[in-house]
Amino acid sequence: MDHIPCSESDLWQHVRVPFLCRENYDGLAFSDYPLRKGWQDTNSSMTNFAQRPQEEYSAFLQTWLFFGMLVEVLGVSVAMEDFVQDNQVTTRRLSEYTLQWYERLLSMSEDCRQECHMRAQQCLMKARDYCLTLLDETRPDCPLTPEVRLSIRILGESLSQTKHWIWRSMLGCDPTGYIDVRGKWGKSKLLERLLLGKKWCPNHIAFLQNYPPASSNSGLYYASSLHRPRLRLHEDCSVGRCVAGKIDPKSYQTKHSVVTSLACDGNCPQIQPPLETIRNILQRGGIPLLHASVSNDSVRVEVVEYGAGMEYVAISHVWSDGLGNQNHNWLPKCQIVHLVQAINTAQKGTHGGKANTGGDGSGAATALFWIDTICVPRAESDITFRHMALARMAATYQDSDMVLVLDAELYHTRLGTNLEGIIRLICSNWMRRIWTLQEGILGGRRLRILFKDSALDLWKELDKLKGEHKKTPWTCHPMISFAVRTGIQQSVRVSGPGKMSWLFSDMIWRSTTRQTDEALVLANMLGLDVTNFYQTPAKDRMKRVISMMQAFPQRIIFAPGPRFDEEGYRWVLRSFTGRSPFSLGSNLGKVHTAYYPHLGSSFLSLSVSYPGCLLKGIPTQKRPWDFAAFDAGIEKWLYVREQQNSSEGTSAADVEVSEALAPATTSRCMIGLVLHTLPTDRIHAYGAVVWLDQADAGERSYDVLSGTHGGSVDVFVYNLGDNSPVGTHLGSEVGIKCSFAEQTWMLR
Repeated sequence: MDHIPCSESDLWQHVRVPFLCRENYDGLAFSDYPLRKGWQDTNSSMTNFAQRPQEEYSAFLQTWLFFGMLVEVLGVSVAMEDFVQDNQVTTRRLSEYTLQWYERLLSMSEDCRQECHMRAQQCLMKARDYCLTLLDETRPDCPLTPEVRLSIRILGESLSQTKHWIWRSMLGCDPTGYIDVRGKWGKSKLLERLLLGKKWCPNHIAFLQNYPPASSNSGLYYASSLHRPRLRLHEDCSVGRCVAGKIDPKSYQTKHSVVTSLACDGNCPQIQPPLETIRNILQRGGIPLLHASVSNDSVRVEVVEYGAGMEYVAISHVWSDGLGNQNHNWLPKCQIVHLVQAINTAQKGTHGGKANTGGDGSGAATALFWIDTICVPRAESDITFRHMALARMAATYQDSDMVLVLDAELYHTRLGTNLEGIIRLICSNWMRRIWTLQEGILGGRRLRILFKDSALDLWKELDKLKGEHKKTPWTCHPMISFAVRTGIQQSVRVSGPGKMSWLFSDMIWRSTTRQTDEALVLANMLGLDVTNFYQTPAKDRMKRVISMMQAFPQRIIFAPGPRFDEEGYRWVLRSFTGRSPFSLGSNLGKVHTAYYPHLGSSFLSLSVSYPGCLLKGIPTQKRPWDFAAFDAGIEKWLYVREQQNSSEGTSAADVEVSEALAPATTSRCMIGLVLHTLPTDRIHAYGAVVWLDQADAGERSYDVLSGTHGGSVDVFVYNLGDNSPVGTHLGSEVGIKCSFAEQTWMLR
């Protein structure tokens, strides 16, 4: 695992992986190796674990899953001694072999190259399956040490990443039959123990384990090397929730700075610019800015109004670091000095390498900036002005010349490599709050991250990393793909309705002190009109945001979590934060108002199109029935059941249908079933649509869905048979005939 360029630190060393092999890999087909070595019967697909001593079995697994995967994927001769040093497994020379792989592919014809790609992909898919089964650390019969298991998982992730980059460099796109195998190689208990031993938050560990593109073990392995002396206390956090970054508005205290040249004993004076000037600017529809000047022990701050062409810095910070103020619009003098120094440090790289100084020859350091602590009125009597400022947040960050990220852990840390800086940002508390997500997205390419000695131009370094890696795609460096997805880039790049899918992925691990803030933040990130937003009651703001959208990712109907129970919004989650990992995909449904004749009213609806099964000849009186369906996005099966009486309680694994709208004479109905076929021996199907009645209204028919959704799912395996899997499965369960067709449903 020492091919991963971890942070250099005297406090950390690469995990030592024992070399267990007793023979060289024979170089033949990867999948048949257990059969060739007598570990598998010809009539069995499962490896026999209990026949031989554990030492022999451990040697067999390492030879097969580590060196066998290496040989099969690369397709070149591998000298085992190149991967062994002092009786330990080493991967320092892995990039030398991936370079040979790349050069070999370049010399091939297109057909031979495609054949090599498919062989490597099939090997990686098989190896990943074995990692998830044979190397599952909950299995009592697997003798491999956690270190050996981790080495196999990281090798699989690394080869998968390298294959991805090589094929992208050759084709410019994914090849035919491509299946992404970079992620989901299984979780390592060893890495969890390493990070928990360093007092990491269990919720943040879970975040990194599910971090796209999901090279989770490589990312966690690199993260475990980071020295984090200012790590917060996470004793009260859990896998499902981090509470360390949240604040108690009643007890919150503004902190004094400890990183400025100004000596501060914690008693320096408060600096509060004229609040009346801020109110007047907000009343005129403007943006109030602060012009600060620091000279020796003198600090001056005045309020100015933003005008076209003015270059200012918008501050993005986490309130739990102490730069906020719950009830007043002031900051300690030392914090103003800290802000001016931070802004000047960040601007050195953008303004010819010079800090801003006063034009009067005094040499005073100056800065023009916006920070919510002072520029957003805090007093309860100023709530109208506070709402004005918050509704203007999008313009405030978009009009700025720079958005400067201040995270206490980061600006107390000396920046090593730029890759390390990006990984530290991903691991920071700034990445876990919903307000900072908004500020990062609105800041776009103007984002700067402050470290102890310099500021990191995030987008410039990301472009540089990708550019360098494109020139050397064979470099076996899984952290490149991990770094270039910082949790905001796609949300910045994508515009239009498809942006919601990326925002959802970025929001699910974020939190906020006031859940009612989520609707405004989402509206700002989507570029929606928030005029008079605060005139809408807090409980209805998310519904207002949804009603302003013209389209929405249709997989929202499968997403777990509590939903609204009002007509027109039952398909909408109440909150997009704090959710289980889930992808909304790219297919959009239309958000519109539809009239339902049998209800005599119009409601907001989401139209979605999915394949479905039309079931004929079933009287409605025979409801309910159950079925299982697979969600390919989360690789789990959804158990679907109708509940007649919700007051008796619904289990987390069920989907409740709250009402039946079809007339008693209706003799046909719809069950939603979505199919996604892969080139394997399985059929992947998923569905959360339980009951769809068609109400006959003369010449027109209206597809109506109602119901509420919840919780986790059961697991079920559905094998692909010779007959239609749809007809075979449902026919055997229900005893009816069905036909397969694309259907459009309106969900309200």
